[in-house]
Parts: sequence; structure tokens; C-alpha cells
Amino acid sequence: MRYKVAVCLLLAIILSVFSIVPKIEAVDENNALTLLGATINPELGALRFGARYTSSRLLEDSSVVSMGILICPMDSLNNELAFMPDGNLESGIENLRAQGISNYLGKKGFSSYSYIDYYVTKSGITIDSVDTVFAVRAYLGYMLSGELYYTYSETITRSYKTVFEKSFPGEKIRVGEAADDYMKGIWISQYDMNALYVNNGVQREKSSYIALVRKMLQNIKHDGFNTVFLHMRPFGDSMYESQFFPVSLYVKGSSGTSISYDPIKIYIEEAKYAGISVHAWINPLRLQTVTEMNSVSDKYLTKQWYNAKNDRIVEVEGRLYLNPAYQEVIGLICNGAAEILDKYDVDGIHIDDYFYPTTSASFDSAAFAKSGYTSLSEFRENNINILVKSLYNTTHSTDKSAVFGVSPAGNLTYLRSTYFIDVAYTTLFRSAVRTDL
Repeated sequence: MRYKVAVCLLLAIILSVFSIVPKIEAVDENNALTLLGATINPELGALRFGARYTSSRLLEDSSVVSMGILICPMDSLNNELAFMPDGNLESGIENLRAQGISNYLGKKGFSSYSYIDYYVTKSGITIDSVDTVFAVRAYLGYMLSGELYYTYSETITRSYKTVFEKSFPGEKIRVGEAADDYMKGIWISQYDMNALYVNNGVQREKSSYIALVRKMLQNIKHDGFNTVFLHMRPFGDSMYESQFFPVSLYVKGSSGTSISYDPIKIYIEEAKYAGISVHAWINPLRLQTVTEMNSVSDKYLTKQWYNAKNDRIVEVEGRLYLNPAYQEVIGLICNGAAEILDKYDVDGIHIDDYFYPTTSASFDSAAFAKSGYTSLSEFRENNINILVKSLYNTTHSTDKSAVFGVSPAGNLTYLRSTYFIDVAYTTLFRSAVRTDL
């Protein structure tokens, strides 16, 4: 019996010396690694777990090489949440890997980085309900005398429901879903929609269009968005039959002369069915190119102004723009916005590129000369202010529940000096700028 034991011990020693599998063990390092528990981000629908280690509590001469957090739904966990000697993660039958491993190996030196956090979201883990319970454990990998070791924190269990109720007592649980309180928007331009609107140079067949719209909205929903900013007027045109603007080439096609069904009505209906909010996105001042304007019907006011050469429409490098110095121009823009709100169940009007296309004084020299202003910048800023205020008032007077949104460019200084938009250097902006960093 003693002989057999001795042989077994000898074989064990030989295998440990010559084995090509690295030695990976769980070692208790006097609480060197701590799992900090869970917090929740209702906007992302995410549980957040954090972990921290204290280098002074690790074995002398050890070198940290990896750190992470292991997460697995409790109903999938059959064994200990830990790495096995072959380097794989054992969390259940047939070496089922735990879902959601975060590993910062090689990305930053652990001598200066001792904290890690990890978000569990719907895209990272399949969540059947807000009551899903997760087993969570932090790990630390380190080298010592040429061997790889793992040390682990304690294992905790947390669920969306318990963490949410503790963090937001008395509030409705909507974690993991597209909560109405948080807008997660995506901009869908005419370029994005053109392939859906048009096929072989003409408006796409209706059933094909509906199928593509449903697929797009499914993808948008899957990616976590709950709001679409749908481009309805990019170039003084319209994605539907409008009283004020011609039907866009992007929807009728280069060879088409008209549209046989309303693609915007279908899009909004499908979006509402999918639980996605739709805002109408318009560019108020930008129009067609000179070549494109020549084919626009004379029944539209923009074409009449273009033919009259009365500076309501101005050309800049081949592109035409409305001149906001005139009340009738602002009136046309507002009529177009009101038409959308009257015609469709959209949740808002959103404007983009609402600025002057040039700093050249020739753009509005006639209007400026009659304005009484001595500063061209102040004159133009006032015109843009009137435009934005008028659109705001139109939006809310047409639909009190509608939202009015604006997308300026990101450089506030440039907005004022080049685009004549009076949004820079407000008191609020000044107070938000740190000068001591």
C-alpha cells in the first residue's frame, strides 16, 4: 500500500514538472481583491459591477497580468465560477463559459491601475426578465516564479430587481428596456433611406418598402435606440407630397415623376408599432442645386423666387439657399414644419444646418442695406434668432405636445464667427468652462 502511494506521488511530481499546461490555482491572498458590489444605470439598462485590488496584500515578487469580473446567470451556474487548470472557465456542465468576461490583459500596467468595472447590458447577456439573478466574482491573474496564479473575490448574487428597488425606491422598473424617460436617438438621413425609397430609379414597390422599413426598425430597436430623427426635408424638397415643397428625388427616384404611396406615413406607423418615437428632421435654409431647381415646378414658391432673382434665394457655389432676412422666407419654412405636424403623428420637429452658408457680405447685401443695422454679424444673428423662435412657436402652436430640437455644430466659437448663430459664450457656457485645468 505504501509502495503504491509512493509511486503515485512520484508520478504526480513528474507530471507537474513536465506538463505543458500552466499551473493555475486559486490562492487566498488575505483579501487582496475586493468585489465592490453592484450599481445600476437605468438609461443603459445595465448593472455595473466593480472590483479593486490592493497590491501591498499580494505575495512579494508577484506581478499582476490580468484582472476581470466573471458573470453568469444563476440558472446556468452548476459549478464554481472560476478558471480551470487548463485556462478555461468552468461555470457549468460541459465547460459552459460564463457570459460577460472583462479582461484588461496587456492594455495598461496594473502597477498603476488597480480598479476595473464592467457593465452587464442586454447586448452583453441574454436577459429573460428583470428578475434575472447573476452570480458575480472578480478575479486577478498574476505571475509568481514563472507560474500563473488566480486569486478570486467572494461570489455575490445580484438581480436587476433588487438593485433597482434599492437604488430607486418606489419607481417603476423599466431596466433593460427602452425607457421613455431617456431619449436614445438615431439620425436617419435621406442617404440612409434612399435605398429603401427607390429601386431601379423609381419608387420601390410598396410591399418591398414595408418589409425593408420593418427590418430597419427592428435593427434600430435591437441596438437600443428608442427615437428616430427622420430626414423629411434635406434640400428644400419633401419625402412626401407637400403643398410647399417638391417631392424629393431621393424618394421618387431619378427616373420617377411622382410617388404612388406615402412612404412617410408607412414609416411612422411601423415605428409607432415598434415602440419607436419619430421626430421630423428638416434643413430649413438649404435648397437644391441650380441644375435641380431648373426641373422644379413653377407652382412652388421657391421656384418662383428663383425665377424672380429677388434675393429670397441665393446661390453659393452651385447650391441654392433661402435668405432668412425676409419674413416671407421664414413663413415658408414654418408652413412646411406645420404641414408635417398636421399630416403625421410625429413627436417633434428637429432642425439642422440652420446657419448661413457663407461669410460673404454679398449673400444678403440688399437686405442688410435696408435693415438699419450697422453690424452684419448682429443682423445675421438676429435673423437666425427670429427663424429659430418662429419654428419653436410654430411647433408648439400646431402641436402642444411636440418637441422642438436644434442640432448646432460642436464648436461654439466657430458657430458665432462663421455661421452667425448666437449660441456661444452665454453666461451658462462661461460658467461651465474650467480655466484652472
